[in-house]
Amino acid sequence: MASSVESDGVSPTVAINHLSFTHQNGTKALVDVVLDVKAGSRVLIIGSNGAGKSTLLQICAGKRMIPASSVSLLSQDVFRKTPPGVTFLGTEWAMNPHVRGDILVSAFLDSVGEEFPTHVAHMRDGTFVQQPVPWPVAPGMATHASLYNLALNWLKEDREVRIQEEKIGQRTKRGARRDEVPTDSETFYKKYDYSH
Repeated sequence: MASSVESDGVSPTVAINHLSFTHQNGTKALVDVVLDVKAGSRVLIIGSNGAGKSTLLQICAGKRMIPASSVSLLSQDVFRKTPPGVTFLGTEWAMNPHVRGDILVSAFLDSVGEEFPTHVAHMRDGTFVQQPVPWPVAPGMATHASLYNLALNWLKEDREVRIQEEKIGQRTKRGARRDEVPTDSETFYKKYDYSH
């Protein structure tokens, strides 16, 4: 099933073709992801922790080895020939004291403006629950008053699904880990720094 942000015959700027990815510890991060994004589109991917958003972006920046022809940017294989100017900023950007504090979701969305995304997509458990749809949504489609409300609604759905799966034993219950978690932020950010 090919999913195209817009199918107008133009080669996509980002083409993801049935991409699955499993981390070295056996955790499935992405499952059969298909996505085509044409030039000029700005897709906002919304999902809770562990949805696969960061892994997908790391792959799009050539930071993870994947099968040839699974992902291309500007018609180039992202791992073997990453286009110039493409990068992934993981947690290393958070070491900057100017961005180190928390920011409210509403404040972030207000800062980028309602015109920021041309499309929105919902990810959960390594796949798209909601393929990219135009934003703001077309008249007649199920809608939310704002991007903020849409994001909160999708995150609420994710939480409800997770809780239900925990109850029936399909998912390990989440909670604070008390072992192997660094207590100071410097150690934490160094542990998860992907800049090297």
